[in-house]
Amino acid sequence: MAEELPTYVQALFVMYWIVNVWIGAYVAFQKGRHQFEGMALAFLMGPLGIIVVACLPDEGRSTKTWSADSSPTQEDKRSHLRARRMIDHQNHDELPEPQGKK
Repeated sequence: MAEELPTYVQALFVMYWIVNVWIGAYVAFQKGRHQFEGMALAFLMGPLGIIVVACLPDEGRSTKTWSADSSPTQEDKRSHLRARRMIDHQNHDELPEPQGKK
């Protein structure tokens, strides 16, 4: 009968797969793809799954984050305000009327 692997070897194996899954999610995010897609491929295929995710075409979703060097444009600000209003509308039954210029 085969011997069971030592606990530390099992722990290393689990950590190896966790790191693979994390890297797969990160690569997918950088490519503008769903992170779950990268996680699933890396979990099922290991390092080969990470290579597959890296070779997939970019989805074109924005992964842009604002930094001190780049400030948001007016369109970014408008888009953010529209999203906030939609969230507020979902959270409240009635929104107050917007204040116009007087």
